Amino acid sequence: MYPGTISASTSSNVVTGINTTFQLNNGGVVNQIMPGDIIRIIDRTNGSTIVDLGTVASVQSNTSLTLTTNAKANVSGAVYVANPDSFGNTGMQFDTETVILHGT
Repeated sequence: MYPGTISASTSSNVVTGINTTFQLNNGGVVNQIMPGDIIRIIDRTNGSTIVDLGTVASVQSNTSLTLTTNAKANVSGAVYVANPDSFGNTGMQFDTETVILHGT
């Protein structure tokens, strides 16, 4: 699960975060969440997917991102993950901050 919580409405394509890090800034802006990622709302008790909220169109800041369509559910203070679209609905969670480099 990612840090913070998110809120969204079915009448809008904007997702607002509280204490979120949609972007990381390490001497330049590096997106933690990327366009094409699927935002999934997660059950706090067991980590299972409750609903796919939508697909990310763009990330504006650490606390604001835009979906390609209006959110698929009304949520407030929701726990979330962002999964690359290519992985489909596998329920897998990815930490996009971790990069494993294999030596040459």
